[in-house]
Amino acid sequence: MRTPIFVTMVHAPSHSYLMVGKTAPVQGLKAIKSQYSFEDEEDYYFEQDCDAVEVFEHLRKSHIVKIQHHNISDVEQIKSKQRLG
Repeated sequence: MRTPIFVTMVHAPSHSYLMVGKTAPVQGLKAIKSQYSFEDEEDYYFEQDCDAVEVFEHLRKSHIVKIQHHNISDVEQIKSKQRLG
């Protein structure tokens, strides 16, 4: 049985990221080493154009993905975090 997992699309005026908690089963994906995505202590922020689709499709295979949306005013709130790759 597929279990629910919650993710958030974070939208800035210039870009969007898929925010996924670090407890999500994403280890081993190419996106985890991407130079376009970011992380902090609790979450990954997968860049919409390069990495988010791979992560979303992977999660969809084993979970019911519930998407929330969140708007931020400045993309630097994401880009100031540590890059994955």
